[in-house]
Amino acid sequence: RDAITQANSLPNPGVITFAIPGACPRTITLASALPNITSPIIIDGSTQTGSSKNNAADAFNATLCVLVKPASGTIAKGFVAPSGAPTEASLTLRGIGMGGFGQPVLLIGGSNHVIAGNQFGGTVGGVPLPGAGLNAVSIGVNASGSLIVGGLNLADRNVIGGAGFSGIDVQGTVVSSPDKCQIVNNLIGLAPNAISALPNFTGITLGGSGCSVYSNRIAGNSNDNLWINGGSNNVVQRNILGVAINDSGFIGSAGLRISGGSGNIIGTSATSGINTSFLANTIRYNLDGGVLVVSGSNNSIRSNLIYDNGLSGEGMDIDLGANGATPNDADDADTGPNNLQNFPWTDLIVHPADDANPLDFVLNAHLNTLPGSYRIDAYFSNRCDNGAFHVTGRGHADAFVGTRLVTVPSGKNLVFSMPVTVPNALSTGVVSLTTTDALGNTSEIGSCAFLSNAQSDRIFANGFEGTGP
Repeated sequence: RDAITQANSLPNPGVITFAIPGACPRTITLASALPNITSPIIIDGSTQTGSSKNNAADAFNATLCVLVKPASGTIAKGFVAPSGAPTEASLTLRGIGMGGFGQPVLLIGGSNHVIAGNQFGGTVGGVPLPGAGLNAVSIGVNASGSLIVGGLNLADRNVIGGAGFSGIDVQGTVVSSPDKCQIVNNLIGLAPNAISALPNFTGITLGGSGCSVYSNRIAGNSNDNLWINGGSNNVVQRNILGVAINDSGFIGSAGLRISGGSGNIIGTSATSGINTSFLANTIRYNLDGGVLVVSGSNNSIRSNLIYDNGLSGEGMDIDLGANGATPNDADDADTGPNNLQNFPWTDLIVHPADDANPLDFVLNAHLNTLPGSYRIDAYFSNRCDNGAFHVTGRGHADAFVGTRLVTVPSGKNLVFSMPVTVPNALSTGVVSLTTTDALGNTSEIGSCAFLSNAQSDRIFANGFEGTGP
């Protein structure tokens, strides 16, 4: 408390280090709330003797030797940058374990905040850290500049669990850019071993705009793992949603839910021609489905690996309207979430006779939609599901196997072909397609083309691409 008060009086950044006598961990028990952060302050618990930073690639093996919690009961707030704090007020918090607060970190003023290498909730060294009553880390109101939770270095990873609402809450007042607002490389809803659940209600609630959610493992949460609640122009890439490091899953609600947001990029942008899953999010084991677009438009959902969702793995992996499979309509005249973009139909799957690779195929398909440019993406799965909703069923996105840019003419009907290379040729294997328009409206994953029905045809040589009327 006294160190924060002194640091607040300094014109330059104050650095708070620790040398508390006794064995690790040492617990600082608070009788009342701490002073607000009104100057640039760095609080570094890793300076306490016995501390070590995380160096585990997938888990959190840091030794935290400074814990902060109430002496009894609950304190409403922990470290706070208040809404009226000057712009130069900033908090860098490292190497601290926190529990027993309504909101352990509340950043609603100041700028250039960094929360890295900490644990919120769970147990550290046998000391219980009760989860946040509301949100573990809240960002919003007048906070500006760099707003970073986690970081690319292994030592920057946070463990965030046990919150009554969100592990991380970015409020709708945040309007930023992905180079400044970053949630990176955290464990959210999982214990430090990245196997056991340490559930928040919701992993991340993203009401703000222009943030990057990158390379986090978000699983074990009671509700949605990631909820974009009105936020726009956010970039969500390379996250693992719903899966522990031992490949087990936790049945929560949705992997990612979009409610009212627009212009969000989930995986790859609408205009990118990238032909790999480098930017993919892996989304599995979510009861209500993989990506649910409840409302909003221009949300690009491309190149992701989405499968094994639903009670028995048969759930929707991209669900526009969150109401099950939506059939195509004539000329794509309907409106709704992501404009209820039509998906392409595969009419014929061909194995080129002059191609020696048994995993190479050519899809002959058609798309009925409004005139314009579209990105067609192809996905492979070893199963076809949702037959109860759609007569031919829907595929899944176990693997991203190809993309192609097409132009739909004024007649609103396009016949096209595209080559794909699949991971295997099992008899149950299928390929399914999605459509993404130039604004980013991605369709649901479409009907199944069974590899077992492929024909050999010398007309379609490997690499052949053509468009019809």
